[in-house]
Amino acid sequence: MQKGSQVCNFRFLCYLTETKVGGKDTECRPTLELTPALLKGQINSNSSAERIEDFFTKNNFSASQKMRTACLFAETKSNNFTANIKQATLDRL
Repeated sequence: MQKGSQVCNFRFLCYLTETKVGGKDTECRPTLELTPALLKGQINSNSSAERIEDFFTKNNFSASQKMRTACLFAETKSNNFTANIKQATLDRL
């Protein structure tokens, strides 16, 4: 990425179109989980804008960290997966 660039370069692809468990159709949604120990709380790509902003504030996210998170969450919608960002000791949302 060039200095000052606003381009995100996340590329996650999901090729699971049909999944079965015990011969029965099952919905499968892959999950990417980022678990740094220093974070407080958690958000995921389905969290409300208010919850995400509160998480950013509590964890002193910089503008570039906020942008990367927004790009990652946009990618989850494009490629049908979920991303969780949470304190390592917390259970998944």
